Amino acid sequence: MKRKIIFLILVSVLVIFVYSEPTDTQIRQAANTLGVPFEDLKQFVNSYQGNNNLSIRNNSHKSIDDLLEYFSGFFSVSNKEGMWFQMIGAIDGCRVNINDSSIEIYKFDINDPGQRTIIENALSTHTISIMGMTFPVLASGSFIITNYSLHPEMNRIMEIFREF
Repeated sequence: MKRKIIFLILVSVLVIFVYSEPTDTQIRQAANTLGVPFEDLKQFVNSYQGNNNLSIRNNSHKSIDDLLEYFSGFFSVSNKEGMWFQMIGAIDGCRVNINDSSIEIYKFDINDPGQRTIIENALSTHTISIMGMTFPVLASGSFIITNYSLHPEMNRIMEIFREF
């Protein structure tokens, strides 16, 4: 029973923190309530927030091909095809098969105010609007991936993408 209550508290804290920008005081209070070290909880929250403080990692010197090469160290990467990346305001984009299931990758110029706003919105909402429809996305630096949420390797893709 105690484990269930702790789990529910942890999930509640995570949901609140992912959709807001918690202060160190709030994280410290939650850590005390959960009986976990402050630094561990802070690192955990930040990893799930996707750095919602909108501090965008600068990997803008890298290309989509660099990302695909990085992915190929972990997955089978094949069938790269161009996408209409201009429709979402990106500077490049493609669809690619990762272990025989496709994802889409878009590259943005984080020095362009309009494109930086797209990345910041993706970091804070984990979504992007394309032709009036909202899609889940994951942002890492100047890159966004879509169509990953139904991929059989979703968790691994998310982890590896965040490290790029």
